Amino acid sequence: MALGGGYNEMELINYFYRLIYRIFRLHAYVKINGRFDFKAVLGYQPPPSVAAQMQRYATSFSTRTFYKIFAHLNDLEFELKSEKNVAKDELLLASFLRLQRMLLSSLGQKANIK
Repeated sequence: MALGGGYNEMELINYFYRLIYRIFRLHAYVKINGRFDFKAVLGYQPPPSVAAQMQRYATSFSTRTFYKIFAHLNDLEFELKSEKNVAKDELLLASFLRLQRMLLSSLGQKANIK
């Protein structure tokens, strides 16, 4: 199954990296300061529902899990840039499914993949 055309693989990977990095910054701030301060970390106060979800993720993932996620995204980017004959859609899909399993296992859930 192809993900479809019209996208840039590196932009997609960087988008995920930025999303995870924001959560990691909150995680690190809480570990250092013992409290959440969205204004200090993000520069703004997100809506309450978004803030609650970000707090949940920041406290659900261990530092080791963040390390694994960042390493996985870096490996994926390296493989896409260095391999000439690679099925990019399939590689991206497989990598994002693995990323999903990492995230869900950290949240204590199972991936419902059929």
